[in-house]
Amino acid sequence: MNQGDAVSILKGVGDKKAKLLLKLGIATLRDLLYYMPRDYETPGKHVSISGLRPDGSYSITAVIRGNPNLRLR
Repeated sequence: MNQGDAVSILKGVGDKKAKLLLKLGIATLRDLLYYMPRDYETPGKHVSISGLRPDGSYSITAVIRGNPNLRLR
C-alpha cells in the first residue's frame, strides 16, 4: 500500500464511497491522511446517563461491564 494508491483499495470503500470522498477532494490514501475537517463540535455538558434529556447536547463517560447481549431483528 502506497500513499499514491486510490482510496478504493481500502476495505469497505467501494465505488459509491470513493465518489463521495472525491467530492471532498480525497482521491488517494495521501489525501485521506492529510484531510483536515473544516469544523468540529465541542463536547456538551458532562452528565451521568440518567441526567440526559432529549433537547440537549452532552458528553458521557461510561464503563461497560460484561459482555453485551446483541439481538438482531
